[in-house]
Amino acid sequence: MTATAKHPFRAAVEAKDMDALAASLAPDVLFYPPIRDEPLRGREAAVAGLRFAATTFAFGDGFRYVDELAGAGSVVLVFETEIDGAFLEGVDYLVLDDDGLVRELRISMRPVSAARKYLAFAEEAIADGRTPTAYSRPGDPAGRPGGAGHRAEED
Repeated sequence: MTATAKHPFRAAVEAKDMDALAASLAPDVLFYPPIRDEPLRGREAAVAGLRFAATTFAFGDGFRYVDELAGAGSVVLVFETEIDGAFLEGVDYLVLDDDGLVRELRISMRPVSAARKYLAFAEEAIADGRTPTAYSRPGDPAGRPGGAGHRAEED
């Protein structure tokens, strides 16, 4: 079996390089973060959301990719990390355009206990103004994210 080169998205995350991460995205990228129901549209919005994810855990010492699977027009990056003392694993699913840039990014994570910690951290960061409102639900004056496990009747 031969090793393949890392996708530039992975290389950027591992190098903790936000400029390279932005350059790996197509201008019209759709980013589906785990804490929103709707995607973030376009490179600028995606970078704002990714900057939050990076500062939360991806650029931390405990984050690591453990596998990379490449197919025709897609890449799956499997990661492990820790959030607030809880083990978290997940995948970055990348759909590529003809130039190899990420045109769709979907992040999934488990177990649900760690994903809830991530959601709680995101809600706190948005409320404190530590992250752009790119993650907040439209029309929500509290700026809470909408997504993974969020139900409107909980408000």
